[in-house]
Amino acid sequence: MDIHLTLNREAPLRAQLERELRAAIRSGRLRPGVKLPPSRVLAGELEVSRGVVVEAYSQLVAEGYLVARSGDGTRIADGLAQQPPAARAPSGPAPRIRYDLRSGVPDLSFFPRRELQSAMATVLRELPDAAFSYGSRRGARGLRLALADYLGRARAVVADPERLFIAAGAAHGMGILWQALKQRGARRVAIEDPAWRAIPQTIVQAGLEVVPVAVDDDGFDVGRLEQHHVDAVVLSPAHQYPTGTILAPARRSELIAWARRRGAAPTRTTGSRICSGCTCTAPTGSSRTTSTLRSATPSASAPIECDWSGSIPGRRTRSSPGDRRTAPGCGHLSSGAREAAAA
Repeated sequence: MDIHLTLNREAPLRAQLERELRAAIRSGRLRPGVKLPPSRVLAGELEVSRGVVVEAYSQLVAEGYLVARSGDGTRIADGLAQQPPAARAPSGPAPRIRYDLRSGVPDLSFFPRRELQSAMATVLRELPDAAFSYGSRRGARGLRLALADYLGRARAVVADPERLFIAAGAAHGMGILWQALKQRGARRVAIEDPAWRAIPQTIVQAGLEVVPVAVDDDGFDVGRLEQHHVDAVVLSPAHQYPTGTILAPARRSELIAWARRRGAAPTRTTGSRICSGCTCTAPTGSSRTTSTLRSATPSASAPIECDWSGSIPGRRTRSSPGDRRTAPGCGHLSSGAREAAAA
């Protein structure tokens, strides 16, 4: 057990140790029932004689701060802290939940434990020593290379490994995005209302202003963007959370037109992308967030064949077989990508 104690070698050590322990107990830093280190161990850590610790413990036992029992060591007595103790965990087993219907929670019983254990064992055997040190803040290069290959093969997206960032989760990834926007001079970000709570939270944490825009039966109300003077827009066109609304084809076109008027470019996660052959947002099997960034540089995207069924006709361009995707209101067809899009 580590205890933060400050001792001045020029003053009596026993009195200082008693005073430090009393202050820690009274403030609640050492809570009731906590077991203190054995006198020999604490003496070694503080580099004092064991007798100093034994005498200090004895004095505090006499004053009622500590309780010493044979075979149980020395513990903090109850009822001495000036602040309420931390809530104790409820006793007994937690109630069993038969069906967890929360959104975003998969069936954890399908987690591939054996496969992960085998992969970790292989990696630990083969990794060079340098791999266990601090790496690039963008993520392990090997992982970025593998992701770039996957995106090109399964998502028809040309990705540069040097421009990929590995995030620890959606909130972490959005935090990186908001910081990049802020460095570019952005101040206001429009979001769907209602929206997944992590989106406005991470925007505010980055020091940007959140501008909620209502969602109706046709999705995000793009017509309200002009009056709000925002620098970026965050939305999930394929399946809005929590309403489940799909962004209407006409609104998708309005959004792209708004971005072009402002000299912006659509930026997206690997869960959705902007077709190069039309102005629709073509999801690849998920409702990931799509952001429209001001003065951003568009990343490359492989051309795909699109038979636009909305108000704006799409251009027909060549595509690689099996790399096309399908989106609501968009005539993307695929001979082998539907399974990938549903994954």
